[in-house]
Amino acid sequence: MIRFVRLPDGRVEVDLSGKKSGRGANMAMISDHIDLAFKKKAFERALKLESPLSSEDQDRLRSEFNEAIEQKQFRKGRERVTIKVSKQDFEKATGAAA
Repeated sequence: MIRFVRLPDGRVEVDLSGKKSGRGANMAMISDHIDLAFKKKAFERALKLESPLSSEDQDRLRSEFNEAIEQKQFRKGRERVTIKVSKQDFEKATGAAA
């Protein structure tokens, strides 16, 4: 899930940490959902916004949302990544001889 938060100054942002202060709403990590949320005015309702999101805000949130999806899906928990390659494949790829 990705959290959106309405900050005390009224701006809406993606909250990757889940700890920002303000009214929050969660969305599944599916990129098509954000367009549906804009269409159905879900942000205005869930975050109790006083005015509709501008097209600039929608573009910014869409971009932040897609970046957040990429960040959350890559290396969950920030585990170390190990790539195993056979000696023959390594030598083929690098042209190095053992």
